[in-house]
Amino acid sequence: MNKGPKAILWAGRNILGQPVDPDAVITVEFSDGYIISDEEKKEADKQDVLDGIMQRYEYRMKWYGEDEETAKAMTQVEGPVYGRGSYFPGEDG
Repeated sequence: MNKGPKAILWAGRNILGQPVDPDAVITVEFSDGYIISDEEKKEADKQDVLDGIMQRYEYRMKWYGEDEETAKAMTQVEGPVYGRGSYFPGEDG
C-alpha cells in the first residue's frame, strides 16, 4: 500500500493543525512538463483557437465543462464575426 497520501493527510492534521478526514480520497496527478497555472493553460488554448489548432467548441468543453452538443450550439454564430476576417457591410477591410 502506498503511504504517500496518508502522509499528506498526517501533515495537514499534525503540522498545519487542519481538520482532516483520515479517510479522504487523495488523487495525485503528475505531468511531464513545467508547472503552468490553469490561467496560462487557458490563455494558450485561446491562442490555439485563434490559430485554428483547437475548435471553439473544444475550448468550451474543456474550460466550461459543457458536453459536445451544448458546446457546439454555443459556438454557432449568427451573422458576421467581426475581427476574424469579416467586416461591417460596405467595408472592404
